[in-house]
Amino acid sequence: MEEYWEKGIDTKDIPRELVLEDVQNDVLDTEQVMLQQVKILKKEGQYQLCTEMMEGLLYTIEAEYNGLYINQDTMHNNKQRLEKEIEELKQQAGLIAERYWK
Repeated sequence: MEEYWEKGIDTKDIPRELVLEDVQNDVLDTEQVMLQQVKILKKEGQYQLCTEMMEGLLYTIEAEYNGLYINQDTMHNNKQRLEKEIEELKQQAGLIAERYWK
């Protein structure tokens, strides 16, 4: 492959069999690296943590790509409820504070 590229030949113009063989070797090399990483992660007791982090990353990628649905009515209702709850808590905190700072 490198010889073709050095001659300025685009990958699309390199014989298909050669490209497929090169790609297959890339995949096999990547697999070997991954298997060694899994072996180390299991030995260090970090395999489960790593896989869970990857699942979280996968979700984040999907959400960023596809967007995230938000129910506007539920969001506004929750906002109003939480604002009311915060105001009540502020009042309660004020009453507690008054006992100590009179």
